[in-house]
Amino acid sequence: QTVEAVATTTVNVFYIALRAGLGALAGIAIAFVGIVVLRTLGRRQTIYAEISRYTRNALYALGGLTGAYLGAQLAVVAVATPDWAQYATQAMQTLRICIILAVAWVVVGLVKALEASIVSGVRSSGDPGRANRVTTQAQILRRVAEVIIVICGIVGAIMTFPAARVAMGSLLASAGLISVIAGLA
Repeated sequence: QTVEAVATTTVNVFYIALRAGLGALAGIAIAFVGIVVLRTLGRRQTIYAEISRYTRNALYALGGLTGAYLGAQLAVVAVATPDWAQYATQAMQTLRICIILAVAWVVVGLVKALEASIVSGVRSSGDPGRANRVTTQAQILRRVAEVIIVICGIVGAIMTFPAARVAMGSLLASAGLISVIAGLA
């Protein structure tokens, strides 16, 4: 009976790992097609070229992680509820956190692409003084946006834990109140 349980568990784990791996490959393939489309569109408009340049690695990571999560989720549903379901739940939690952080990485790449597109457009106008001012302003806005995006990504990852939701909710509410007071001041 013990040997049968071990054999069943091993088959289930390999099944879940296989489905997660196939999902990751499918996600990476979809990301590759998206990047090729962005590069093709980038021949006509620079914003698409910049997006493909700054988000390529992040899109591969996001595609692979999302595919792995969906594949593992489908496999876990197909497998009868095992005694080791808590470990599958922890693995799914880890994948969820990685997906949230990968989305933040993609959004940071989009902000960098937007900044590069704006700066290149202003530099092509020919006024070096204006180009320097816009470059400095765009860099400052990009850095502020990156900080906000990273903080939102970290908060989003922490909020996936049920115990942290209550604490983070009250912390974010107090931070919102402080920011309103600072804005009025």
